[in-house]
Amino acid sequence: MPMEWLFDDPVKIVLSGLLAVLAIGASAILLCQRERLACAARIRQSQAERRRALRLLAAIVGGSEDAIFALDREGHFILFNRAAERITGKTEPEVIGRDETAVFPPELARRLIADNPRVIESGTSTVIEATLATPDGERISLVTKGPLRDEAGHIVGLFGIARDITALKQAERALHESEERLRLASASAHVGVWDWQVRDGKLNWTAELEQLYGYAAGTFPGIYEAFRERVHPDDLVRAERLRDEAIDTNEPFDFDFRIRLPSGATRWINCKGAALYDETGNPQRVFGVNVDVTERKRAEAALEQERSFFKTLVQTVPDLIWLKNPEGVYLACNPRFERLYGVREADIVGKTDYDFVNRELADFFREKDRAAIAAGKPSLNEEELTYAADGHRELVETIKTPMFDAEGRLVGVLGIGRDITAARRTEAALRASEAMYRSLFDNMLNGFAYCRMLFENGSPLDFVYLSVNQAFETLTGLRDVVGRKVTEVIPGIREADRNCSKFTVGWPRRADPIDWKCLSILYRCGSRSRCTARSGTISWPCSTSLPSASRLR
Repeated sequence: MPMEWLFDDPVKIVLSGLLAVLAIGASAILLCQRERLACAARIRQSQAERRRALRLLAAIVGGSEDAIFALDREGHFILFNRAAERITGKTEPEVIGRDETAVFPPELARRLIADNPRVIESGTSTVIEATLATPDGERISLVTKGPLRDEAGHIVGLFGIARDITALKQAERALHESEERLRLASASAHVGVWDWQVRDGKLNWTAELEQLYGYAAGTFPGIYEAFRERVHPDDLVRAERLRDEAIDTNEPFDFDFRIRLPSGATRWINCKGAALYDETGNPQRVFGVNVDVTERKRAEAALEQERSFFKTLVQTVPDLIWLKNPEGVYLACNPRFERLYGVREADIVGKTDYDFVNRELADFFREKDRAAIAAGKPSLNEEELTYAADGHRELVETIKTPMFDAEGRLVGVLGIGRDITAARRTEAALRASEAMYRSLFDNMLNGFAYCRMLFENGSPLDFVYLSVNQAFETLTGLRDVVGRKVTEVIPGIREADRNCSKFTVGWPRRADPIDWKCLSILYRCGSRSRCTARSGTISWPCSTSLPSASRLR
């Protein structure tokens, strides 16, 4: 059908317009519906994302170790997480809808409330420290407050995050106390602390270190060259080498060196230190302490001198000298002892007697060592030894002494052996001579009296009989006179004959009269004198007295 008919009839024209309008409206409705569906989908997606974000936020807020809270513009709590409950000891229902006076002490609460408007008005965050009394004791928190904004960016309140820094503060206090103790200890012990920044050469010294190096407090320039100027030229290269070698091997260092003070005095310094390294292994800082050890060095020098003197004495003394530990292992010996075993000291130290002599003799030596240890004092014995160096034998008198340290712990046994072979031979010869003398003395026909003269104020007073022979007793009739005075044996002798009391007529003087002895020799002669001038005895025979260097003294 031709389309012209639509325009021939007005009704048809109206109907066609209506149909067009309906078609356009339907299309618009469909488009609108589709837009609404898309918008709803976007809203649902946004809501889902917000729910996820809120769940995530809730998880973060709930699981955080930091206290998290929020307040509205009027300062009332609208959020209070579990960490906040734990730190403050308040529950969420007790806090929500109330201001900070419900949580904090009055003074702190007033300070916090007064600070809230400034945060809201400025739109910036603020940080304060807050101390809070809790059931677990006093806690310190670092509180950060900032503006809380809505989606449009409008400030609707403020948020807060409080981190418990009690442990940190305690650590800081402990560090401060430790540093103060270190400072006091350093000052009292005259220990100087230093810190060297390797890269820029800056050197920090404590006041104690300045004093050690002869600087007035605060005058050290803080540069490495100033330190080098104080070190003794003969020690500088060695000190820097030891330090650098330790730093290169990541090891601490410990060495001594000398410094020269402006006064010209020389002091000894002990230096201990270590280095800190960066991530590439290069030293960034070197730090340590210096201690004045001048007195220790002097003591060591004196001790070394004494040791040298003692070593010289030990090396030159003719006696055997050795030192063993409590187990019988040799620690030291002198050259004479080396000749005993026929080897050098280096080959003796670390070994025992069992390495040099037969078991029987070694057992004997060990037994004497143990006896000295058990006695806790010097122990003396005689040992016959054969020298490995030349094979000769000696009778040795040995003194073994247990050695103890300052705490009383046994550290070894010191032995000293002296050759007494000649002395024993001399003693044997002396005993034989004495026996021969005694036999001759006792069997002579002449009477002998060996006496000691007694003096008073430098003048002879009397005699004491020390020994008499049989002939003396037979000729004089005197018995048991040894140890008695003449005036006791012969009472009244002075009054009986004045000549008998002149004991010292014609005798030479000596320095110590009390040691004077005389030998009275009684012999038969024609005279029947009752007493002689010097005998001090009454006898028919004649008598004479002679000064004597007694063999019985």
